[in-house]
Amino acid sequence: RRVHGDLIWSSIRMIGKPETTPKIESHSQNGWEFIFQKSTILGAKEADLLEEALTLQHKPDAIFGRNAATLRCKDANFSIEFLPFDALRLCNFEAQNRLLKVGYGRSQLVNLINYRPAETKVKDHELWKDRKVDEDTEIKVLENLSDWTYSTPYKGTVRTYEDSKAAESLSVEDLINSKALETESGTFTVEETEKEIPLANLGPSNPILWFNETILYDDDLGDNGQSVCFLRFRTMRDCWFALLRSYVRVDEVIFRIIDTRFYHEYGTRNILREFSVRENTPENAKKQGLKIDAELILDVRQSDTVFKFLNVIQLNRDMIVF
Repeated sequence: RRVHGDLIWSSIRMIGKPETTPKIESHSQNGWEFIFQKSTILGAKEADLLEEALTLQHKPDAIFGRNAATLRCKDANFSIEFLPFDALRLCNFEAQNRLLKVGYGRSQLVNLINYRPAETKVKDHELWKDRKVDEDTEIKVLENLSDWTYSTPYKGTVRTYEDSKAAESLSVEDLINSKALETESGTFTVEETEKEIPLANLGPSNPILWFNETILYDDDLGDNGQSVCFLRFRTMRDCWFALLRSYVRVDEVIFRIIDTRFYHEYGTRNILREFSVRENTPENAKKQGLKIDAELILDVRQSDTVFKFLNVIQLNRDMIVF
């Protein structure tokens, strides 16, 4: 099975080992704790529980349920986490509607989303739609509950430092049933901003002191493409930066990248957050020079290759203040 690069090989090797203790990789700097937890994919029982609890039409092939990334500051009583269950929670249409942000202005609902992914169909959809069946054939129409491509508008889970610490001891079942995304922080606010992430400060002149990444889930969309959600993180001398990406490729139909970028300068009480959606058809991407072949499909960093051939569909910038 294709996997998303070296970052999950350690998880793949642990599959089948009972009660595997998650591997913890951490770094502390300027009053912040950066904690990456990595483990195996969920077992069948836990995955079925997730599918039912989150009301998903189907579940991804590989859900790294105990994988997590936590960025938190005790002095600010602030934490932002990146969790597989919350990312998948926002593939459910009802949850998207409930958490979709309406209007502008300052809000304490820092986990609201800005976007609902458009419906995507496989390339042979029209052929099946027009297929004739016998009049006596009983056809069962299923309710469409969730996005089958697992395109998630998830932007992380913001909560207090204390709540983050308390969540460390929760069971998988408790994590699946968490309501953290829908809870007002009471402490933090989010507001729109025109301020951009200073890309110049993320270049070679500002060396990376610590880097990590983790995968939340991966699926081959029934052999129709790929959907993967992952986080990359780095900290430099004066700031840290994170990229949360939901990458979807439906063969002969669409490329989609939903990115959320986070930037924090040490010593400040805010995080710049930039949310973007990029899309293109494979046909148009080919015309622009993208070579779609086995080498690309097997490339563990294919989203990086595809990225520059996609068009910006939506861009939102805001600032989390704590």
